[in-house]
Amino acid sequence: MCRFDRAVIPTSNSGDHHGGRLCTTEMEQGSTDEEKYPHNVEVGCVVCVADVESQELPFVKETFVGQAGGTYLKNAIHGEWVKIASLTTGQDVTVSYGYTASSGTSASEGETQASARSRAVDFSSCASASFTASISTTVSAQVSASGPFGNGGSAGFSNTVGFSSSVGLSTCGGNTDTESTSVARAVEHGTSWDQSITETSSFLLSMPSQIPAGVAEADAISSLGVDVWQWQWTIVEGAHDVVSTKMYHAKARSRFVFAPPLSGGEERRPCCYPGQEYGVLWYPFSCKTSAGLLPGAQNAAHCGVGTPAEYAAADWSEQEVVEWLDGLGLSQAYNSVVAAKKLDGAAIDSLLRIIDESPSSYSSVMNAFGITPEGPTGDALKIMRGLIVLRSSR
Repeated sequence: MCRFDRAVIPTSNSGDHHGGRLCTTEMEQGSTDEEKYPHNVEVGCVVCVADVESQELPFVKETFVGQAGGTYLKNAIHGEWVKIASLTTGQDVTVSYGYTASSGTSASEGETQASARSRAVDFSSCASASFTASISTTVSAQVSASGPFGNGGSAGFSNTVGFSSSVGLSTCGGNTDTESTSVARAVEHGTSWDQSITETSSFLLSMPSQIPAGVAEADAISSLGVDVWQWQWTIVEGAHDVVSTKMYHAKARSRFVFAPPLSGGEERRPCCYPGQEYGVLWYPFSCKTSAGLLPGAQNAAHCGVGTPAEYAAADWSEQEVVEWLDGLGLSQAYNSVVAAKKLDGAAIDSLLRIIDESPSSYSSVMNAFGITPEGPTGDALKIMRGLIVLRSSR
């Protein structure tokens, strides 16, 4: 016999349902052998008793012993960027999302729905992620024999208190700093799957005909296009009892990035956890903080922390300011204004600070570029919008 612990779990219900008509038995003094059954201690089934939540082994840390005697991870909830298409300007692609069984997995609709619900709970407590592809994406003999990672290893575990940028199991459930905690919560919120969508849904994702002003490597993108990457969770439920290994893929509707390839066509993987890159879609190589880098990305030459190089407006020459203005679709050229008023990068950086601090920033833009209320005020609005784009990526 054992003590009956009423510790809560993530799916506990605090409502009063008469305890589900389940009653515990409390030992009283004088009723039996008090050395084995102390006074006022409840007894219960040693098979069905719940672990204290802090002592529960996370789903992704469960292991099994292989035929050769090695210990391998049995399950996985692992996130990676997956390349789904290559596009040039003006093209679009059909992209899918939802929680679905992978190739080689036999699962009914009910089993898929049950998996989506259960793994959503497990996902909130412990998961893993990596910069490079490091998990099997289809059920195979290798997965059954040596686990989803192939060699018993892992690629940087995370939990509700933060993602770790180091490799190994020990970080799952460990302490992390405030910055990592913030990243973990943002990733969990931004990439969680819709538990009601257990079949493939899709929509069109388009690459605009005109590349937004200030996008890094704009010339290369114009000629080479971009690779489209989607964040995907791969869920592996290891074999147990008479149930074979099952694998599912979970994709949120909104997590995509455009990554320009190298001139030789070689792909470059996104560097950041979803939502930790600058801007939307266009800046997959520049992470907001070091905690936002995927495990392993710190070693990649194209990955970095901080604003994209093309947004270092303070270092622009007057000619670069003119080129920036030319990309905003204005009604006239402002070369002479830039030259006359010495509007170099430092001046643009000062204008950005005014936008940050002053409610009258629109008037400041008009004054800086010599635009009167009777003049091309539409140009002032477009310049204002261009400055806002610069500010959001500083």
